[in-house]
Amino acid sequence: MRLMPLAFACLAAFSVGAAPSRSVAQPFTADRCAALKGLQISAAKIGLPTQGAEVVDAVIDEKAGSACIVSGRVRAVDPKAPDIQFQVALPGAWNGKAMMLGGGGQNGVIPVLTTNDPRLITKVPSPFSRGYAVFGSDSGHQGSPLDGSFALNDEAYRNWFGDALKKTRDVSMRIIRSAYGRKPERAYFIGRSTGGREALTVASRWPADWDGVVSMYPARNVAVASMARLAFMQALSGDAWIAPPARVQLLKAANETCDGLDGLRDGVIGNLKACRAIFDPATAKVDGQPLRCAMGATAPAPCLTDKQIALLKWADAPLPLGVKLANGEDSFPGINSLTSDLGIPDISPVAAWNTLLGLGLAAPASPLSDRMPIAAAFADSNVKYSIVGDGTSDWASFDVRNPGKYLARLNRVAALDALDTQLGAFAKRGGKVLMIHGDSDLLVSPRLTERYYENQVATLGQQKVDAFLRFYMIPGFGHSVSSVFLADWDAAAALEAWVERGVDPRDSLVMTDMIGKPGRTRPMCRYPAWPKYRAGDPDMAASFVCATE
Repeated sequence: MRLMPLAFACLAAFSVGAAPSRSVAQPFTADRCAALKGLQISAAKIGLPTQGAEVVDAVIDEKAGSACIVSGRVRAVDPKAPDIQFQVALPGAWNGKAMMLGGGGQNGVIPVLTTNDPRLITKVPSPFSRGYAVFGSDSGHQGSPLDGSFALNDEAYRNWFGDALKKTRDVSMRIIRSAYGRKPERAYFIGRSTGGREALTVASRWPADWDGVVSMYPARNVAVASMARLAFMQALSGDAWIAPPARVQLLKAANETCDGLDGLRDGVIGNLKACRAIFDPATAKVDGQPLRCAMGATAPAPCLTDKQIALLKWADAPLPLGVKLANGEDSFPGINSLTSDLGIPDISPVAAWNTLLGLGLAAPASPLSDRMPIAAAFADSNVKYSIVGDGTSDWASFDVRNPGKYLARLNRVAALDALDTQLGAFAKRGGKVLMIHGDSDLLVSPRLTERYYENQVATLGQQKVDAFLRFYMIPGFGHSVSSVFLADWDAAAALEAWVERGVDPRDSLVMTDMIGKPGRTRPMCRYPAWPKYRAGDPDMAASFVCATE
């Protein structure tokens, strides 16, 4: 399946910015930069087993303000495992801090370090432009973010699941110290999707390494999410698939019923909890006409058949897995399938990517095509390489509720999932976590992130969680993109202010819509609150309050 160019930006890039700290102005000359080439970092200096690391190149990038771009590799222990390829971008005017960028999808490529990805819709400066020494890796294998074949090698798979983060961090810190003569004063991590999972992983597994992390729509709980994605793609095949004209009507129906529940009709369903209690596609109407197809009507009519309505309600409900996994999970909480943009082709610059993240332009089937939902490609990769592990099995025929002899491999994944759940040590040392998710995310269910947050509260207590973690649910926002409300916010500035100056963001953060109605702003409300219109300019965040009822 071909991945659209925007996909790399949406899976891995993000908007960040922060005020500079104590700056070190030492412009890199070609000789000073080149002197880093050949630098060796011994295995003893790296916190997990490797065969050491080396800098293979160090060159000046004039387009990035004469930055020194260091490229290297961390050598694998297993001779059959790929090395970890990494880069460190060193600014001449260094702010004394470091930032690691997370990856996306199955990784396989090094994130863009010196700018925000040019395909990303944002007005927030990149961390590198604010003076951070920025680094990242391919997570220990090379290839497309849709290619999961690396999972056939245990070291490569563990690297992807988190080990590469520690290895890359330790090596990059050595390089930064060699370049500037001292280690960074602060270290931050920011990622979204797979990178969002990675942010929680580093905070949990190596709390002493980081001062703060930003986790955006984290693609975590891989075992449960993989099983649910498989089940959804299998159920969506054939005549249960919903064509774009009917998706348009579904979103219109949801808005007719629910848009005003937050006090304002603006195309964004803010009070999703109230909406879920009253919206039923079987009885809903659009412009006075039933959303449900008349007897005998079939797709692609702009209505929903009984089979399609049943599918949407099934996807919206919790899904029992039939087994209890090694991490204690035995169900998937469902997705917001009734109220989200399922992929509506329009003139929006993100419409095509939105469509692939949703239901695609063709029903999922085997073999795959690039018109099908991208979730089908991930489902196929997971079955072939992570779960069955033979590289050939067909995702469409895998029995989700009865993994049988593959339960052991599934539990291997579940056991790795559990490694990102313990944040107590990170909280104790003063680390801070900012976490967001869009309630219209179809690829990574926001309900999984809600469950993660609620588990933190159950484990640590609300008072302790409130001291170090802020979780924001964003109405109308999807998986990094949205034609309803594409949220842009200054993540790194908020994190830095909280860590370094004690400025608790609480409900003070503001997000800007870049697509739905460009320029309008909304408050970012701590879960489970949502933005409720009070009075004043409907395009200004100050006209809203964060409400729970």
